[in-house]
Amino acid sequence: MNTRVLIIHQSAIIAEGLQKLLQNSSLQLHDHLRIYMDPAEINLQPATNYIFISTDELFQKLYSFQLIHFPEANYRFIKLINESPAVSDYECDGNIHLDETPNQIVDKIRCAANSFLPEKTTVIGTLTERETEILKLVALGNASKEIADKLNISTHTVITHRKNITEKLGIKSISGLTVYAILNKIIDTNELSIDDLI
Repeated sequence: MNTRVLIIHQSAIIAEGLQKLLQNSSLQLHDHLRIYMDPAEINLQPATNYIFISTDELFQKLYSFQLIHFPEANYRFIKLINESPAVSDYECDGNIHLDETPNQIVDKIRCAANSFLPEKTTVIGTLTERETEILKLVALGNASKEIADKLNISTHTVITHRKNITEKLGIKSISGLTVYAILNKIIDTNELSIDDLI
């Protein structure tokens, strides 16, 4: 089933900025990404998953125009918010704050897209950009608290990511994760000190 990402916003700067960011990401959306200024222009297709990125007001308009008459539509709504988050350490919270980093925004879209997958079909070995970033820091010998400080997220979030990484890769030891990171060119052996390898 196709997954399409629709950006619905009346500001061309915001809509086109998000479009460019997502086109240049690792999501490989290509022909599955569209911008709409008016929800009434959208023509939903059957057997398609949708990720709507919009404001509350425009999404309500879309719902009244389309989704209420299209009950079988499978969709996720990601709300665009102007204010800074009180705590921005959860990638799948369904909100994009306009001052978030490109990696945070891409991770939220990826999380929404992955939510369409049946639980058992998660591909082993596919890490999000944030998980790859944390794996690199783990492989370089950083403790969870140090990683949290460097990435400006909570220690609890780092621990959750580390748990997800070990589940996806099937590797539990730090030395095993380090070998994985080296073999997959996430880190260079020149970045490691002798103490990291002992």
